[in-house]
Amino acid sequence: MVAQPQKKEYSAEEVRKLAPGYRGRLENFDLKKVGQKPKPRARASGPKSSLVTPPGALTRNSNPTEQKNELMLSESIFGVYVTIVPILPREDFSTSFAQLPLIAADTYSLCSIDERQIDRVLMREELSYYATGLMWIKLIDIMAKQGREALTSEERSIRKATEEVEFNVPQPTAVYLNQIGQYTDKMGKTTDLQIPQLPTQRAGGKGGYHGAAITEETHTLFEEVPSLGIAADMVMSLTQEAIEPVPNFRITIPENVTVNNITGRFYSIGPRRAQIKQSLAGQGITPNDFPEYVSDTRLNLKYLRSISDILSGFTTFRNEKMFSTHDYSGRRLGLL
Repeated sequence: MVAQPQKKEYSAEEVRKLAPGYRGRLENFDLKKVGQKPKPRARASGPKSSLVTPPGALTRNSNPTEQKNELMLSESIFGVYVTIVPILPREDFSTSFAQLPLIAADTYSLCSIDERQIDRVLMREELSYYATGLMWIKLIDIMAKQGREALTSEERSIRKATEEVEFNVPQPTAVYLNQIGQYTDKMGKTTDLQIPQLPTQRAGGKGGYHGAAITEETHTLFEEVPSLGIAADMVMSLTQEAIEPVPNFRITIPENVTVNNITGRFYSIGPRRAQIKQSLAGQGITPNDFPEYVSDTRLNLKYLRSISDILSGFTTFRNEKMFSTHDYSGRRLGLL
């Protein structure tokens, strides 16, 4: 029996000298294997999958797919029934404001039941002028917040002058004014109010009209949108000496034009108290004169504020507060 040579064991110092790069265990160190390269591991053998794309297949020159520039929708089953139409970014609606002077007149009649001396301090025509002035203050403010059209110089002046002014408004008139603005339906679709420009046309030396004459182009405005010119003419008639004065409407109506009604025009003006004539004279209002804050508008801010002070003492209806500092959505910081 031949004895097997005993494997020499090396110390750590000897291993560092013989094979500085050795990182294995000392008992496994073999001087004969120093400097030899490790054999590569054999790859696992097995069947190749036919589903695996062979290397280079994606880069080979195969028949490319034809490019299509039409919509995928054209190949769907719904394609023949679908058309694409542009959506209007904004929609407008117009409305008639012809009821406002009538609401003001009815409000006056109801207040006269409780306010026995009302005809000494205020007349129906004056309350109609007051409501018309407040309506235009609000319409100008809405137009400014829409930002679709630039305000005229007259409109800018009125908006600036009334920005911080507070008015007392009887509840029936306040409810009407408060509804003027945007409209949102049940589906959440919002439309904007189409607002005409402030009437500033002159006729017979006075302004505040939709036009110098009622024509086919202007008759709808005169019939549906109260103007400060017509409202002021009614107030000026209160200062005449005649018992039943006839208002002097300076606009002309051609023979071939039919007008159903001029908004804000009342027909029967009866006797007036002397206090009314004196009060209007104190405002500078006469049969021929009507002071205005902005030229050609017939808006008298001082006169509006005096009417507001008178209304503050009425108790028939609750007075709402109206002022122009508000947001366009209709949330009230005042009445607007």
